[in-house]
Amino acid sequence: MMTTETAATKPRRALPSMSVLGPVIALLVLIVVGTALNANFLSAANITNVLARSAFIGIIAVGMTFVITAGGA
Repeated sequence: MMTTETAATKPRRALPSMSVLGPVIALLVLIVVGTALNANFLSAANITNVLARSAFIGIIAVGMTFVITAGGA
């Protein structure tokens, strides 16, 4: 009688490609450089200022997304 053993192999998860990791790595590098150049870079006041100034662009981007997905009509 012949027995065959099958090893329970876990599926290997593929590593994310550089097209996914690239922007994250670039953002982290920019944060490190900004913090090295200016000690106030990660202060609450600066982060609040950046978010307040970029809110307008975010609102416009959401509106443009709606127009594009609706077909521009």
